[in-house]
Amino acid sequence: AGRGFAVVASEVRALAQRSSDAAREINDLISASGKHVSRGVDLVGQAGEALNQIVDSVSNISVHVSEIAISANEQSSGLAEINKSVNQLDQVTQQNAAMFEETTAASHALTKEAETLSNTMSRFKTGEEENNVIVAEFKPNVDASKIEKNAEEPLLSEAVVAVNSGTNQTGAAVAEEGDWEDF
Repeated sequence: AGRGFAVVASEVRALAQRSSDAAREINDLISASGKHVSRGVDLVGQAGEALNQIVDSVSNISVHVSEIAISANEQSSGLAEINKSVNQLDQVTQQNAAMFEETTAASHALTKEAETLSNTMSRFKTGEEENNVIVAEFKPNVDASKIEKNAEEPLLSEAVVAVNSGTNQTGAAVAEEGDWEDF
């Protein structure tokens, strides 16, 4: 009976040793699991912080996109005003070009008229010529009542021309409105 008890005791000791080893293994596994769980909790906390940062970033991006949209609208309005100003500038430039063409045409017309006047004036002789002096004097016959009544009537109604030659002979001629001749 003692031997059986010794065998059972040795089996119980072996079983106790195995149970102790298994308990140590279980304890090690529980410690490792606790470490893994606490590391998992840390990772979950970090993931939560990362998600909060992502939410903040998305909110910032949304704010920036809204600001970009507002800026784009302002730029669109500014470009519309610039376009309107450029169109007005183009119209003014075209008007200036037209006025320049009109001025050029008027300048050419004045040049032609000045040449005609110069040619006409070259037919007249002025100054002293062999002791002969030609003096032309125009005396307007101005009546104040005519000016007030009808401004279109000519103010010059007569011209007196005196010619002085070297012989001290003086002559005067009076020309009425209808007596003028074209050259």
